[in-house]
Amino acid sequence: MYIGHSLLAFTLAGLAAWGNGARDRTVLLAGAAAAGFALIPDVDSAYTIWAVLRAGPSNVFPTTEYVWTAEGWFVHRSLTHSLLIGVVTAVLSLVAALGIRRPRQRHRAGTIAIVAGLGGGLVVIGFLTDGVLGVATMGLYLGAAIVVTLLAVRAGVPARLIGWAAAIGILTHPFGDVFMGRPPAFFYPILTRPSVEKVAVATDPTVNLVGLFIIEIFLAWSVLWLVTRVTEEPLRDHIAWRATIGIVFATAVMFIRPPTLAVAYHFTLGTLATGAVLGVAPTLVDRTPSSNGFLTPLTTGLATVTLAVAGYLLAYLVYAA
Repeated sequence: MYIGHSLLAFTLAGLAAWGNGARDRTVLLAGAAAAGFALIPDVDSAYTIWAVLRAGPSNVFPTTEYVWTAEGWFVHRSLTHSLLIGVVTAVLSLVAALGIRRPRQRHRAGTIAIVAGLGGGLVVIGFLTDGVLGVATMGLYLGAAIVVTLLAVRAGVPARLIGWAAAIGILTHPFGDVFMGRPPAFFYPILTRPSVEKVAVATDPTVNLVGLFIIEIFLAWSVLWLVTRVTEEPLRDHIAWRATIGIVFATAVMFIRPPTLAVAYHFTLGTLATGAVLGVAPTLVDRTPSSNGFLTPLTTGLATVTLAVAGYLLAYLVYAA
């Protein structure tokens, strides 16, 4: 769901900007800013470095025991995935963007005071809940938010849209994680346990994994749809016929281990490689006018992956039966 968070945020923020009168480049930049903000909650994954160090030399590869278990992952999906902290961070980003846009001395002083107050308060919360590890995590989180804000300002995104992008990106992220191993604590630190149970789209672990992949594919199509609407280019004009070959990935059901959330790299890499080899690569060397730019390679590649995943799911349902 790392990519899915950003894809959803891109589409929602782009549509919000479009609905508020923004056009062309500004819509896409607002979407890109939201996509960047949507990645910020997962900076707590840097915890894995600390976990490896904590494992010590006696356990060179501590991934299973120290990193991915719910018992060992102390800060993941807590501080940085809290809706309460997310709201404060979105306000902080908006204030910072407004301050940069209005560089007068009196505005600058007020901006620094507000940003420092909000950021300092979040760091204190991090210390009170998780000690030094919480401070480090919150520092990374706030630093990432400021970096994305600065990049958005430099790209020319209006401050108001940066605020919306921050809110959309940061606040939608936790909801995507309800499908993963451990749902977030939405109201941390008031409530420290996950606010909801893990959600599965199917009882069969393979169908569940493929179903989640299909959701991400749908979100990717939503981004491409928005881009083509903004650029006024029909989406279907960017899909090359060779994408239909992706359906042959359905035969993989006879050769690869059924993927699950626990072990899915062989399936995801296989489908993405199919999209890259059959969809993207040939389109990049195609010299026809319709292949100019990046839309045709991306769209053809995504269409290839879509057919590959759909074909595999259908074959799995028949094969498993």
